[in-house]
Amino acid sequence: RYGHGLRDTTRSTASKLLKGTIHERATDSTKLHIAALATLGLKCSKCGTTDIRVLQIDHLHNNGSKEYKKLGQAGVYSRVLKNPEDYQCLCANCNWIKRAEDRKHYSWLSDSDF
Repeated sequence: RYGHGLRDTTRSTASKLLKGTIHERATDSTKLHIAALATLGLKCSKCGTTDIRVLQIDHLHNNGSKEYKKLGQAGVYSRVLKNPEDYQCLCANCNWIKRAEDRKHYSWLSDSDF
């Protein structure tokens, strides 16, 4: 089941989760993830969406893969809470667009393909 018991995707849901009033099946990892997203504003920095189901943590220095391998998921969430200036909140679409624009995943495309 998606969201470990999260039924809606509003800021009040995140607040309730952080206060421990959401479904008892919400894992510690889910709570830490929501806390990290809340630290980053609970909205996509590019398009402004606030749907928690699609929000992701983006590494501003493009070192996410290395950081996840080194610290693990919970470690990254904890680091976001301590150093939010190194991250931004993006929705899944905006995060993929950023990757494409950085050409990390689409280096084979030319400028005329965009």
